[in-house]
Amino acid sequence: MYLPFGELLKGSYTTEDMLRIFDEQNFIKKFLIIEAALAKAQAELGVVPKEAADAIEALSQRGLDPKKIAETKGKARHLLVSMMYTAADELGDYGEYIHLGPTTQDILDTSLILLSKEALDVMIKDLKKLIEILIDKAEKYKYTVMPGRTHSQHAVPITFGLKLAFWADELKDHIKRLQDTYERITYLHLSGAVDTMASFVQVFNGDKDKVFKMHELVAKYLGLKPVYIGQHQRIDKFSEIVTNLSLISSLIGRMGLEIRDLSAEEVKEVFEPWTKGVHGSSTMPQKRNPEPSEWLEGIAKIVRVLPVSMNSITMQHERDATRMAPEFLVLPLAFTLVHAQVKSVTRIIEGLQVFEENMRKNLYISRGFMAAEPLMLELAKRTGKKVTAHKIIYDIVQDAINANKTFEEAVLANADIRKYFTENELRELLNMEKYIGTSVEQVERIKSVIEKEILRR
Repeated sequence: MYLPFGELLKGSYTTEDMLRIFDEQNFIKKFLIIEAALAKAQAELGVVPKEAADAIEALSQRGLDPKKIAETKGKARHLLVSMMYTAADELGDYGEYIHLGPTTQDILDTSLILLSKEALDVMIKDLKKLIEILIDKAEKYKYTVMPGRTHSQHAVPITFGLKLAFWADELKDHIKRLQDTYERITYLHLSGAVDTMASFVQVFNGDKDKVFKMHELVAKYLGLKPVYIGQHQRIDKFSEIVTNLSLISSLIGRMGLEIRDLSAEEVKEVFEPWTKGVHGSSTMPQKRNPEPSEWLEGIAKIVRVLPVSMNSITMQHERDATRMAPEFLVLPLAFTLVHAQVKSVTRIIEGLQVFEENMRKNLYISRGFMAAEPLMLELAKRTGKKVTAHKIIYDIVQDAINANKTFEEAVLANADIRKYFTENELRELLNMEKYIGTSVEQVERIKSVIEKEILRR
């Protein structure tokens, strides 16, 4: 797979797992495995000598030289034909029995399915690791109160555990989508030139039952499911993978930005793992930049546009080559970029530095105004006038801000408010650390759901 600037940015854009899966040797191996499964099924049904099927199986273990395929492709200008000719040369007389009946798209589609299956296995496994870390951290910090922010301004308190649980909840659905996608894509594509299976009917001398039996056997050998109807026009399946990966990428990008923003010197509620030897700047020795977190969003900017090229795939009549260009580039690229994000954000969350005391301190830098909502709601209960209560508290807040007072000072000095509350009641209502609603319970509930639906599945 092409990597910009080679080894210099390798770890930023990809992972060893995805490089291995989308390597040219693995692609060639998938081609050979499919051809071997086909020959084995045809041998079992009596149209290919068993010795030929065994020879093709042995070749699938040895592999082919990519340079020889490339040399043939330079003349043939056709990838599958080049691989077929190269394999036939390696097989000698048994080469006459390879690729008996299928069309190019059968092999290429099934190769992409096998590669996607392999990549999804890795992706889902690592996403489960990430969600387990997230929900464990959410449990750990479910009582840690911090400012909740909307539009970058203090809103009402939240717990850090609930913030992490929100990410885990969304990730849960993304994992389930990938699992559903896995079930939809893991079907064998093997139906001939225009999905009629006519070539296989010809191979089996008109015995259609044997054609369907062959299909079932090949699917079984490859660990796939047989289809009920040809699949060449089902370009939506690979698009679905890329779309789901882009949703995961966007979540991870948002996580990165949130960690970056909470790492600002003025906030300092969390920070990425950091050890001596890591540098943040070539000119400012003091800098500790959260670049890995920012990089997560940078990658997301790339991945978000990938579904466009997949979803706009058009195709003339029963099949053409316009779909191949985006599929063979975008599918590996999406897997590769998103898996790099998953690995990176997992390291960040696992080693995240959490400054609980700073979270508590930051509750008070807005001078207690986050307690405006609970006081307004309690005033509405006691007066039976919610809109009026909102207006009263609004005026108190605005006057306090203009006078550079704390919310507590303004409330305790307000005669209208004091008519409805004792001083102790007001101080209790103004205690922001208690205004966290069901934050703790929500963490516990989603933890239970994730354990049941994801981690124990």
